[in-house]
Amino acid sequence: MLSRNLKYFLLVLFFVPLVACQPAGQHYLNAVADKSTVIPLPAMGASQSTWQDMYLTLDHRVTVSDKALSIQGKTKFSSHPQIMYARFQNLKVSVFLLDNNNRVVAYQQILHSGAGSVQDEDSFNLRLERPAGVVAYTYGYEVGFIEGEPDTGGALIWSMPATDQ
Repeated sequence: MLSRNLKYFLLVLFFVPLVACQPAGQHYLNAVADKSTVIPLPAMGASQSTWQDMYLTLDHRVTVSDKALSIQGKTKFSSHPQIMYARFQNLKVSVFLLDNNNRVVAYQQILHSGAGSVQDEDSFNLRLERPAGVVAYTYGYEVGFIEGEPDTGGALIWSMPATDQ
């Protein structure tokens, strides 16, 4: 009896981490980005830009070659969350590479920050292959905000390209 339970325990112990460590998949492939958030890629070379919405600002530099692109920059919260909230938790920021119809061709998480003050800034640096047909990019994120001490409330905010699901 004990050895059978031990076998099940070891089986669960082995397979659960494998499933938990699988990549997020391709959920946002072919999703459509809001055209007001789209930034055209420079044909070649480097470009400095700012992407901003009501909650998040990304100051970044994109360098494009024929086969790759690199993105470096920093994130900070816009003025609205800095006024309304004290802290954040679980900030995840992704870059979405787009075709000429603003459809997602590829995407990659560029930042995951566990928790901190809404006054904090985070840096990111990413280099990735440039898929064929990519002409623009945008960002997406999800974050939880906490109003104050003790935890008196908050909000979960996200901005991602629109999917059919």
